[in-house]
Amino acid sequence: MYLARFEGSDDEWIQATAVVEVAADSTGRGLSTWELVAGELSVAARIPDATVGCRLTLDRSRSLHQTITVTTPARHEADLRQSLARLTRIERLRRGAVSLAQARHERDDWMERVGEWRYCATTDAYSVAGIPLACDFRIATVLDELLTHACLAGETLAYQIHLRAVDVSPEWVRSARKNVLQLRDLPGVRSRLVDWQEELARGLGSASAICEEYLIVDSAEFARSVERLLVDRFRAAYAPLGFPPATFSFERNAFQEPIATGIHSHDLEPLSTVGLCGLAESAAGRDRLLAWQPAARLLDLLAQTTEEPVADEAVGVDHRAADVAPAPYTGSDPAIFISYRRRDLPRVAVIIRTLQQFGMPVWYDRGIPGGSEWDDVIEAHLSNARLVVLCVSRDALESRYVRREVKFADALSLPIVPVLLEDVTPRGGLRMMLTQYQSLDSRAHDFEATLRSAVAQSAQA
Repeated sequence: MYLARFEGSDDEWIQATAVVEVAADSTGRGLSTWELVAGELSVAARIPDATVGCRLTLDRSRSLHQTITVTTPARHEADLRQSLARLTRIERLRRGAVSLAQARHERDDWMERVGEWRYCATTDAYSVAGIPLACDFRIATVLDELLTHACLAGETLAYQIHLRAVDVSPEWVRSARKNVLQLRDLPGVRSRLVDWQEELARGLGSASAICEEYLIVDSAEFARSVERLLVDRFRAAYAPLGFPPATFSFERNAFQEPIATGIHSHDLEPLSTVGLCGLAESAAGRDRLLAWQPAARLLDLLAQTTEEPVADEAVGVDHRAADVAPAPYTGSDPAIFISYRRRDLPRVAVIIRTLQQFGMPVWYDRGIPGGSEWDDVIEAHLSNARLVVLCVSRDALESRYVRREVKFADALSLPIVPVLLEDVTPRGGLRMMLTQYQSLDSRAHDFEATLRSAVAQSAQA
């Protein structure tokens, strides 16, 4: 397990990172993966001064996974290791469900690979006659609706939450109560609004954690659509209290530090007392947020498409691809390895046939024999490959399987020929690795000639 280390003003902080592939089905022992993860996160959140971060990512193929961080002072390292190690118990129930970061580049790749358009719900933007107002609006309450919206729109959406354990300062409580008294003395203010602010101030005094939330999407158009949905839901909840209208604005490449580090922004720049009132959570509220899981309608949508090939357990073959793809090479000589996303297979098949017409042996994962372990066969064919042709699309860049294949090929010093299936720029760890290679455009009029030349040159390198 890799532990990232951060130097604070008063202490050294450490962080462990894991990715959980969450399934909609039961583990067979009465609990879903969601419930098992929530239980372990609740334990981690009780470590003194800990921050538990959870990023829930839905990609365009309707694959849903969690990226989890637990950050604590270095003096609690034993508790941190024990907490994350417990997540691996899920692995015994569902193979491949949990991955712990083993090196810095892996952790950085998981945390920094996010979309460009971002919204942070942690703000001090509300006031009446200059008196600040707290707001406890939680994106989590509309997360099912947002993810369903992303599913139907074919968009990527990530939701990230940080829950920071706190010992509430008496000064915070006094300041919050003073603000409520000022609000109560304001002429014409609604009593329901004052009562609600008083309730939030009392909640700060008994808080176990403070919460912040982020939404992340890939396109400005989808960001505008999400903003409109949030405005409608906010108005329905808070307009009856006389609360000021809300604005939800996504910003391009904003909030990079707290998002990429998984550290609560209050640790980077302390929030106001009124702001903290809106973020305060009791122990029960914290655990409810950590225990979120998809509703039945969303589960139905997620079940309609899977991220990677659905292999028959007996033969290890995706039969849906049989009519689309050519036969892979079955000999023992080094072959060209095709790395691709399964939903791109109709476009990738054209490239495979072109390479075969050149007289080149080509292998891709339709060639996995029955009874074999998928990862073992992939590793064996990469180890014996002449070179790798990477078929690049937005979906491929989001596939953890494609990223694993490219990283393993790079570690073996195999030549890589990137072929663009669409207009897209590699990001994260892939961008760093692929900048050394000249990408080919599969839509170019001279693509076949440039592909033949690039493959021949790479094979001789």
